[in-house]
Amino acid sequence: MKELFQEAMKLKQEASFYDPKDHGTLAIERKLDDLLAQPLDKNSPSKKTIVFKKTMKKHRGYLFTFLYHVEVPPDNNGSERVIRNFKVKLKVSGQFKTGHHIFAKLRSFADTCAKQSVPIFKAMNIIANDRVATE
Repeated sequence: MKELFQEAMKLKQEASFYDPKDHGTLAIERKLDDLLAQPLDKNSPSKKTIVFKKTMKKHRGYLFTFLYHVEVPPDNNGSERVIRNFKVKLKVSGQFKTGHHIFAKLRSFADTCAKQSVPIFKAMNIIANDRVATE
């Protein structure tokens, strides 16, 4: 499975176009289907292996989304970077007494604006005006 994901990430780096009918993409999809169809060793597969396989089958349709959409990265490094601020604040202060949900929402909003190259105050103004218009 690890080798299959490495192959898919390499294909993502090399591809200059995104076509669901690309031979490389279809080959990776077939290999995944073959892997998931293989029965587990009956001589005591570990519980983690069983859970992993069930999870892969359950989320089968989302595993290679990055091969079909240019804007989707093949890893979650961006997400990891975004939550780092929250974890640092949590560790430095020991804990949030209150307001951790609000902090997380505001942080998510600000990071989304930054990723989309939208000025934060402009986005807030749009939301405020839209909310007033709907009331």
